[in-house]
Amino acid sequence: MSEQGRKVVIVGAGPAGLMAALHAAKEGANVTVLEHSKHACLKLGITGKGRCNVTNARPMAEFREKVPQGFDFLQSAFAYYSNVALRCELERMGVPTLVERGDRVYPSNGDAQTVRRALIGAAQGAGVQLRTDVHDVEVLRDGTNFAVHFSDARGNRCAERGSALLLATGGCSYPATGSDGSGYSLARALGHTVTPLRPTLVGLCVANALTAAAGEELRNVRVALLRKGECLAEEQGEVMCERLGFGGSAVLRLSRLVTMAEERDGFSLSIDFKPGLNRAKLRGRIAREREERPREPLSSSLRALLPAKLVLPVGRRAGVPLNRGWADLRAHDVECLVQTLKGMRFDVVGHEGFERALVTAGGVALDEVHPETMESRLVPNLYFAGELLDVDANTGGFNLQIAFSTGALAGSHLGRG
Repeated sequence: MSEQGRKVVIVGAGPAGLMAALHAAKEGANVTVLEHSKHACLKLGITGKGRCNVTNARPMAEFREKVPQGFDFLQSAFAYYSNVALRCELERMGVPTLVERGDRVYPSNGDAQTVRRALIGAAQGAGVQLRTDVHDVEVLRDGTNFAVHFSDARGNRCAERGSALLLATGGCSYPATGSDGSGYSLARALGHTVTPLRPTLVGLCVANALTAAAGEELRNVRVALLRKGECLAEEQGEVMCERLGFGGSAVLRLSRLVTMAEERDGFSLSIDFKPGLNRAKLRGRIAREREERPREPLSSSLRALLPAKLVLPVGRRAGVPLNRGWADLRAHDVECLVQTLKGMRFDVVGHEGFERALVTAGGVALDEVHPETMESRLVPNLYFAGELLDVDANTGGFNLQIAFSTGALAGSHLGRG
């Protein structure tokens, strides 16, 4: 970094902000990053259940089907900084990666903190100044420059001035990690439109939750989202039973259809606990159980088909006598059990909100931002990156790639001036 380089201020030290800072510094800029939390990149440190799904290894063109909002806008960012470029840069930082099921890319050691520390270290090594625990940020135009006023940890009012400003504050999701939505107010104050904000990749609450099974993770189940009986979409993967409903990757991927709907009534989830067996094969499996263990109580023998915590609620929903053996079941009982195992229905009554959402849908309107640079069309030398923009994607590393790609692209132009 050159002391005489362009002075750049970045608000937000998440993945987008730190990647932008690193790339701006590489271009010779004098970069200061302001972060609301006491520690930078907190959210990154807990992503992927603490393992950090940094990106997805599939070809960038195939991201389209996983990015429901903003893919066309993002093409320049993806072309400039792809998943391959990200993995190479992480390798140079000392963070090798590996590809797992679903083309998900993780650090080889499975530790999100390694990625977090590497990003912070790379930025600071490039000369970036990082100021954390800043509050009450206000942006003023100072001629052609920006004056960013804020309170430090002691409550003192301070200011950083620069000829270019990047807002990379993240969304409203998981505010405990510092994503408090303040960037939207800053964008509005600078004249930008913010589209309606809604949580996505969020757990769904249901009227008849499996409360007794809270904490149980169901692997390889199929979940369908229905509205007034019509199937809108279905996903196969993990489902987490929670006190008020369901989470897990399969449910999170369906949640956008619920949270983005103008009217949220009439939704339901249908869970197929045995997607590898059609109804005929499931009946055959039950027939074998009946032959091998005719007198064993269903409360015990059903554990061959279900996790122990689900036996009681599934049995009750099917209306079968769990204290009886298979031999005591009527044909009608068996059919009710098959129907329940292949499609147990739950009425959706809400979602877990921004407090538990992984991503915010909505944000700074894309038609007000140059996709080739991430610079504002309204305010010269103002840039945006990451979740603050009106872009969002599915689980699987796609949202982090958006953050890294838009941050890298914005940073390169911030640094060049």
